[in-house]
Amino acid sequence: MLMLCAVVSACGVPLGGKTASRLQGVIVDQQLNEISGLTASGRHANVFWVIDDGGNAAQLYAINRYGTRVATYTIDGVNKTDWEDIDQYTINGRHYLVIADTGDNGALRKTLQLHVIEEPAALSNSRLQPTRSIAFRFPDGPHDTEAMTVDIASRQVLLITKKRKPPILFSVSLDPDAPKVQTAKRLGDVIGVPSASKADLKARPRLAPYDHQVTAASISPNGNTMAVLTYRYVLLYTRKGKEKWSRAVSRDPLVRVLPVIPQAEAMGYTADGKSVFVTGEFSVAPLYRIPVPQ
Repeated sequence: MLMLCAVVSACGVPLGGKTASRLQGVIVDQQLNEISGLTASGRHANVFWVIDDGGNAAQLYAINRYGTRVATYTIDGVNKTDWEDIDQYTINGRHYLVIADTGDNGALRKTLQLHVIEEPAALSNSRLQPTRSIAFRFPDGPHDTEAMTVDIASRQVLLITKKRKPPILFSVSLDPDAPKVQTAKRLGDVIGVPSASKADLKARPRLAPYDHQVTAASISPNGNTMAVLTYRYVLLYTRKGKEKWSRAVSRDPLVRVLPVIPQAEAMGYTADGKSVFVTGEFSVAPLYRIPVPQ
């Protein structure tokens, strides 16, 4: 309890300088002890949508910027295998969420699902149904995939594999007329994901071997930068003009080292694009706001 009080008292205070990460809040809700995805709401100011990992109920949660749960939604009509990321997009004035049921620790799943849900207008406990679900497979066999983001300009969902070195960037179409079961398109390798150094391996022998594994992704509101989360870093890939993402991720990114976040697996841009929020699949979980270049 003393540790928790110390953490809460630090909320909103910069850690390590004016441009450093800020501890924005602490998630103490035991129903949110396995957060695996986070995205800013397109309809509600200072609200974030979060999901949890496999083995839990098919539910969507709204939290405020301090990590307090404000609403819970049960998602009907879907089978939850391993939800790993969530993102939002707006099209024709309507706001949608995409939930990625793409976790595959054993690399055994032949098909994966993306569930598209219209973002609820009211922040109240209720039930929702997807507007549609997108089934897809990878062209080269199963991949454990925890990072997903929507590129609405190209009407595509982008996915990044977790364990492969280097990670692979794939795309799946958002086109409602796409095949019933799509084959994801391989766009290329994601370059510049740091691996643990010898010093890291010595200092953190249990955790450092996993530093490179990709756990979340988020495209900035202006569509120019893709933030990629690993257990140790936030990587920022910026496009030059209107070049394709395959080109942007083929260059070394700008690298930000994370503050201490146990099992960092959830990240999303703020609505203004000035920061990303990051939290972990853990209880009690810190919620950090990390400033990023515009």
